[in-house]
Order: sequence, then C-alpha cells, then structure tokens
Amino acid sequence: DVVFEVNEEEVNKEVKLTETGKQSLSAALVAIGCPENEVSANVEMLVPMIEMARLSDEKVVEIAAIVTENKAVLEKLMELVDGKEKAEELYPMSAPQQEESALPITAAEIKQAVKAVKDLLYAIGDDTLGLFIYNYTESVKAQGAQAMPFEISLEAYVAESRMVMLILKSVVASISDADIDEVYSMMSGPQTDEAMAKLVQIVKDTVNAINFDDSVWESYFAVINAEVKKLFESPEFLAMLEGMMNDTE
Repeated sequence: DVVFEVNEEEVNKEVKLTETGKQSLSAALVAIGCPENEVSANVEMLVPMIEMARLSDEKVVEIAAIVTENKAVLEKLMELVDGKEKAEELYPMSAPQQEESALPITAAEIKQAVKAVKDLLYAIGDDTLGLFIYNYTESVKAQGAQAMPFEISLEAYVAESRMVMLILKSVVASISDADIDEVYSMMSGPQTDEAMAKLVQIVKDTVNAINFDDSVWESYFAVINAEVKKLFESPEFLAMLEGMMNDTE
C-alpha cells in the first residue's frame, strides 16, 4: 500500500546551501538566459526558497547539471515562448503555407526537452513542492501574517504535492518519441489542423493512461479527507459559519 507519510526527521533537518550549491545555481541561471549582472541577486533570492524546499547541495548540483546540459534546447524553447507575438516568424505554418516550412526547433530537440523535463521532475522529488509551500506559509505566519485562514498539516501539503508530481511524471513519461515525430512531420508540412488534432488526441490518451493503483488514491484521499474533517470541526470554521448564518437572518 502507498501511504503518504512524512518523515519528520527529514523535515526538521536544517538544510543550508554551501558555495557549491550557489555556484551550481548561478550556472543554471546563466544557462537559462539570466543576464550576468542579475545572477547574484537572483541567487540571493532563490537560496532561502531552496532551503525551505529542503533541496540539498547535491540536489541543486544535479538539477543545475540537467539545466546546463540542455542549455541550447531550453534557450530555443524559451525563445518560442517569448516570441508568441512573432508567430509568423517562429511558426512558418501560421504564415501563408509553404510545403517545405521548417520549424524553428527540431524533433530531436523536442525529444531532448521532454527528457530534460522528465529528469528534472525525478531530480526535484515528490516532497519538495509540499515542503516548500508548507515552510513558506509557516514563515509568513511567523512574521505575523495569517497566510491561511485554517491550519493545514504538513501531511496534507506533501500528499497534495506528491499527487501533482505523480500526475506530471505520468504525463511526461507517456509522451513517446513516435508521437513527437508524427506531430512534428505534420507541423512541418501543410497539415497544421491534423497536427493540432493529433496533439489533442495525445493529451487525451495520456490523461486516460494515468491509471494509478487504488492504494495511491486511497491513501491520498485518506489524508485529504482527514484534513477536511478537521477543518470543518475547527473553531475558526464554526465561527465563520455562525457569522454567515447571522448575516442571512
């Protein structure tokens, strides 16, 4: 059975990035196009967040290596994202159709990008997101702000983030090289509409293929249901309910 348990020892362990982690972070930022003069300010901003997420030096080095190894393809992908308004220039098929239009990014590069995303998801790990959100919320509360109207346990944050990561990993893992080749060849020629239909079908098939073991869903719902029950019974919720009832009278 899959149980979304949290290792308290791991959570309470203090994580501090050393120069090794910071240098790797700098290299990754440069790789994704961060201007040199902004790197150190960005590192300073990211370090506390990375420490909150419990990403060790070792993990940061691993993640940075994946990013820097895929520097060229990531730059191309970011160019595509940045240049939406220059659609005709970047996507020749959106201009009057030419039989031999070349896409600005090759099928091999798309495959490399998919693999890089997969590697990153595995390197980051399932608990990271939940730990980060939980720690961030707690630190905001410690500064005197009420970040959440109700208390939510670490278990719920972690269960939620694991479920998100599980879905993301399943989606990325089920994109096949053959699918990429087929869509790519359609988009390189005059079959833009067919390519879009094929992409939609791939997404549908992928979502339908996420067939988690019952125990994964059961353990996830057990955590979330316990959380919801606790929330509904909390004095804050009951007071809010009472206030709403009084307002309607």
